[in-house]
Amino acid sequence: MSDREYTRPFGTWSALLKRAGESERTRRLVTGTPAAREVARRFVAAETTDAALDLVAANRDKGLLSTVELLLPAATDVDTARGAARAQSDVLARVGELGLGPQVELTVAPATLGQGIVRDGHQISTDLLDEVCRAADNAGARVTLDLADHTTTDDTFATFTELHQDHPQLGVTVQAQLRRSLADSRWLSGIPARVRLCKGAYSEPRSISYDDHDDIAENYLSCLNLLMAGRGYPMVATHDPDLVQAADDLAFVHNRRSSDYEIQMYHGVRPWEHRRLADTGHAVRVHLPVGEDWYAYFAQRISERPANVMPLLRALVTRR
Repeated sequence: MSDREYTRPFGTWSALLKRAGESERTRRLVTGTPAAREVARRFVAAETTDAALDLVAANRDKGLLSTVELLLPAATDVDTARGAARAQSDVLARVGELGLGPQVELTVAPATLGQGIVRDGHQISTDLLDEVCRAADNAGARVTLDLADHTTTDDTFATFTELHQDHPQLGVTVQAQLRRSLADSRWLSGIPARVRLCKGAYSEPRSISYDDHDDIAENYLSCLNLLMAGRGYPMVATHDPDLVQAADDLAFVHNRRSSDYEIQMYHGVRPWEHRRLADTGHAVRVHLPVGEDWYAYFAQRISERPANVMPLLRALVTRR
């Protein structure tokens, strides 16, 4: 399949930046330049768990909720997957010890728990996620499954279905970029589940994915309408002010209170908007990426929004 048969939801510049982000030479240049590391800290919340939980506590004091994501590699063997489950469970144990459970959601990428392992990957990742969910239950926190490219969607939803009855706090993500997401939202609207709706950021076959910004936004609104009308708890992951306003409008139409849904936004992106929304009565959750191996995450954020590359380029030129 040629490149032209794949979507580029964030344009040609984003595709070029994504390829640059995958370059080992670029990785060494960025991570070895102090000024570039400072730019990255706008998007990567912390390198250690303790620093991340300090931010969770600070967010709580500002009236903000937090979602913590450990920046872990995709597991290609069982030992690595088990190590990721231990790391995530340990973070949740610390959350419980500090009494931060009600403020915290842990975002889990199934790939870190071994979903992609060729032999028994689904069962391995599901069993390990069960352990992480039990740790969240003990801490009074929540877990939400992230969604990767379309090849993993069915597997991720299968894991969610298997575990949700025992762990009703378990949430799952829907990407409006995918054409199937309207049907997925209709299914999820009948379940009392936490559902994060985002636009999506993957280059996908055009046959299954929207490419045009307006088409993605239209599908987002259609999915959101179903979720607002449904039995669950919509989590509106967007920085688009039009979509935030649409969420409020749909909540009003479907008789939802401000506590019956939430807005989710990235750490380091329009932080003044986080506070404004919280101050006007919205439930706002800030996404906190955590880990020493932050470069891949940072490269993804840059490719999603090319305007973010200018501070990085200035940092690399000055090389401070």
